[in-house]
Amino acid sequence: MSTMTRQEYDGERLRVLMTGLGVNEADARRHLAREYPKATGAVIDELRVRGLDATEWRVTTHCTLRPDLAPPIVGGSRAWGRQHIDDFANELEAQGRLMPSAIYRAELGVSWTEEQAILARIRAEREANHVA
Repeated sequence: MSTMTRQEYDGERLRVLMTGLGVNEADARRHLAREYPKATGAVIDELRVRGLDATEWRVTTHCTLRPDLAPPIVGGSRAWGRQHIDDFANELEAQGRLMPSAIYRAELGVSWTEEQAILARIRAEREANHVA
């Protein structure tokens, strides 16, 4: 899979929260849990980070054509839980609505996790070459 899975996304968010906020894993997990439900704009941002070409128009189409998968409207805005987001992500992936980075990974036959490992190895090799 060339897009980030829910587990990969949550793991990356935890890493960013722990590094950026300087908190331990338990605090980062609590912070991550408070990010949901998300507003539509935040869902689009999440899905684009995950490699899916989510747009406002695609959200509207999804909610209109798949009301069974659409998140509830609370206070005039949709309240997207993880499962709603993942359902929409599955639909976008099935339609081939991918960001260029995910298309690139798909063409190479590597997952997001594999790409991260390759990039980490390259960074380590560059650092080792600068030290030597």
